Amino acid sequence: MTGFYCRTNQTLIPILTAPLYLSEISPQKVRGSLISMYQLMITIGIVLAFLSNTWLASYATFGGVTGGHWRTMLGVIAIPAPVMFLGVLLLPESPRWLFLKGFKDRAVAVLKRMHLNDAEIAAEVKEIEENLKIKQNGFEMFKTNPILIAIENPQVVERRRYVRQISLWFLLRKVAISL
Repeated sequence: MTGFYCRTNQTLIPILTAPLYLSEISPQKVRGSLISMYQLMITIGIVLAFLSNTWLASYATFGGVTGGHWRTMLGVIAIPAPVMFLGVLLLPESPRWLFLKGFKDRAVAVLKRMHLNDAEIAAEVKEIEENLKIKQNGFEMFKTNPILIAIENPQVVERRRYVRQISLWFLLRKVAISL
C-alpha cells in the first residue's frame, strides 16, 4: 500500500503543479496554448524515451555486445534531471502568489519580465486582484464539490456512476497512467 501512495504522489504532484505554475505565470492570450504545448512535449518525451530504450535494449552495439545496455539507459535518463533543476532556479515567482503574500511591486516586476505592455500588465493585475477578493478555503471548496454533493444526494445523479469514475481514477493512478 505504501508503494501505491508513493507512486501516486510521484506522478500526481508534477502532473498538477507544472500546468498550475504555467497557467499562473503565462499571459492570458497564450495560456491555453502553453498548457497544450506542455502536454505535447511530455508525450513526445515519453515516445523518445521509449524509442531510445528500445534501441539500446535491442540494437545498440557497444564493445562487441549487441543489446542489453541497461546501464546506458539509466545514464541517459540522468542527464535531463540536473539540467531541469538548474532551469527551475531561473524561473520567476508566480505573480499570483506574490500578490497573495502582499508583494505587489515584485509581482508587477515579474509581469514586466514577461514582456507585457502596460495595458496587459494592468489587465493581469486587475484579474489577479479580483480573484484574490474571493474568499477561498480549501476544505470548504472540497465540501461544496459537485461530485460530493451528487454522492450525498442520489436524486441529483446516480451514485454508482461516480463511484465507478473515482475507482477508475484510483486504478489509473495505481498503474501510473497520466491523464
